[in-house]
Amino acid sequence: MPDPRRQKVRYTISEQFLPEKTNAAEFGTFFIAKAEQTVWFVCSDGSLVSLSELLKGNAVGVPRAGKDGIDGAQGSKGERGATGATGASGATGATGAAGRDGTNGRDGRDCVCKTVEQVEPRLNAAEKLAEQHSAELILQAKQIAELRQIADGLLSASKRDSEYLAWLQERVRQKTQG
Repeated sequence: MPDPRRQKVRYTISEQFLPEKTNAAEFGTFFIAKAEQTVWFVCSDGSLVSLSELLKGNAVGVPRAGKDGIDGAQGSKGERGATGATGASGATGATGAAGRDGTNGRDGRDCVCKTVEQVEPRLNAAEKLAEQHSAELILQAKQIAELRQIADGLLSASKRDSEYLAWLQERVRQKTQG
């Protein structure tokens, strides 16, 4: 009986992948073939025994194909056969209808349409913007001049007021002293 501490269980996909020869060192190893759902056991002499088949009362050896024999000698070359007849040429087929015309691609970056048709409206728009801008600048200059005049008027009025106040204070001092 194998030592229970040494027992191993190995899984294989199919019975075809079971090892053909095992040694006595693998005694007590179980192989489970998943495809056929069979259990195999390694005996003390290294042979595999199907426990599933043993319980059914059938043959218990590993299913194997017979040994292959040696390859036979190379055979001699046969004679070349006669050349076959040439086939007849087929009739020329009808010419198909002309394909549809493709669309024209877009214009390149140096085309005349971009330099004349696209640049001219942009130039006109830029000139209009420049005229509007200069008109706005002139209007702003006029507004600034008006604001300066108002500021100068306020400053001069303030100056006159301070002069008038200084004159009044002088008069009050003269009357109180005199």
